[in-house]
Amino acid sequence: MLIPHLPPQLTDPPDTPDHQADGPGPIAAVRCAADRAGTVVRVTGEIDLSSAHLLVEAVQRSCDGHGGPIRLDLSEVTFFSASGITALLRARAAVEAAGGSLHLDEPAPCVRRLLALTRTGLPTGPGDARW
Repeated sequence: MLIPHLPPQLTDPPDTPDHQADGPGPIAAVRCAADRAGTVVRVTGEIDLSSAHLLVEAVQRSCDGHGGPIRLDLSEVTFFSASGITALLRARAAVEAAGGSLHLDEPAPCVRRLLALTRTGLPTGPGDARW
């Protein structure tokens, strides 16, 4: 990271893990796959203001043109902010508008905690997986 008002020797050197020559890696990854039970959208990493849109876009593309079930795998999410809550609400609205249903597959503890704190109404246990 270069800070304009500091000399280069006081900033992160380019060979440190936090500053690689190609820049920092992505903070989140989204993958979609279809199986007999429907579509699985898997998110890994951090869901925050800069990455929450990826979740929404992936779910919207997955339910475009059909109303089948979509499973959202958040088991490998490492950070979940209020932007993630908004993204889940938008994703649910998109799936329901297409006539489908959204299911959460084992959300990570950070996701469950924020959902419980905000009383969003999302299921947090395996017995209550449809949202």
